Amino acid sequence: MKLNMKVIDVNLHLGYWPFQKFEQDTAAKMVKHLKNENIGSGIISSTTAVFYPNPEFGNTEAYQQVKKYKHLHFVPIVNLRVNNWHEIIGRYSSVLCGIKVIPNYHWYSLATDPRVDELCRKLIELKIPLLVHIRYEDRRSHHPLAKIPDTPWKDISEVANKYPSLNIVALSAYVPEARELVKTTSNVYFDISSTENGDTLYNFVKTGVPAERILFGSHAPFYYIRSAYNKVLYSQITGEQKELVAYKNAEKVFNL
Repeated sequence: MKLNMKVIDVNLHLGYWPFQKFEQDTAAKMVKHLKNENIGSGIISSTTAVFYPNPEFGNTEAYQQVKKYKHLHFVPIVNLRVNNWHEIIGRYSSVLCGIKVIPNYHWYSLATDPRVDELCRKLIELKIPLLVHIRYEDRRSHHPLAKIPDTPWKDISEVANKYPSLNIVALSAYVPEARELVKTTSNVYFDISSTENGDTLYNFVKTGVPAERILFGSHAPFYYIRSAYNKVLYSQITGEQKELVAYKNAEKVFNL
C-alpha cells in the first residue's frame, strides 16, 4: 500500500556519522531510496557538518552532491560559535529554504546565547524557518564517550515566544516534547521521526495537537523511512489531515 498523495520528508541527512554506517551515504543513493519509499522530495542537511570545527566544510561536501537533484532542498548547518554564519547564509542565498542549528553538539544555549537573537532576526528578515535538532540519536544509542545532552524543548519554546513571527521546526522530538511545544507556542512545528504512540497521528489530533503543526520527517538514514511513512499511511486521521502532514505543511513552512 502507498499514500495517494505526494510526501515531503523534512528530516533527511547526508554525510559521515562517526558512530554509524549509513547505507544511503551519497545523494544518488538517497534519491533512489526516496523513490523506492514513495517520497517525492526532501529537506536535507549534512551530518558531517555537525562535527567539523567549521560546519561549512561539511555543508560544501553535501551541497556539491545535493545540487544535482532538484527534489532535494539543502539546508546548511551553522555553528553560532564560529563567526561565519552570515557568510554561510549569503553563500546559499539562491537556494535557501531554512537554516539548521545544533546547540547541544555545538555547546551553546539556544535560550540565552545573544547570537541566537541575531540569527533569529536575520531569518525573520529572510522569511525562512529555523530548524533545531533536539537530538540526533536516542541517548541509549550514544557512544559511551560521547554522551550528548538533548536540546531542551523549553529553550525552543522560549525562542519561539520571543520571536512569534519566526517559524521553528523542532526535529526528532519525543511525544511529550511535541505536546508541550504545541501547547506553549504558536509557531513551532515538529516532525514525526521520533514520535511513537500507537496510532501516533490520531492520538495527537484527538488530544488537541492540530495536524497543521505536524510535518512528515523520517530522520533517514538514522531511521527507516518506512517507519514514518506507515505512521501516516495507516493512521485513522482524515485524508485532509494526512495531506497536511505529508506535504502541505512543509510547503508552507519552507516556501516550496
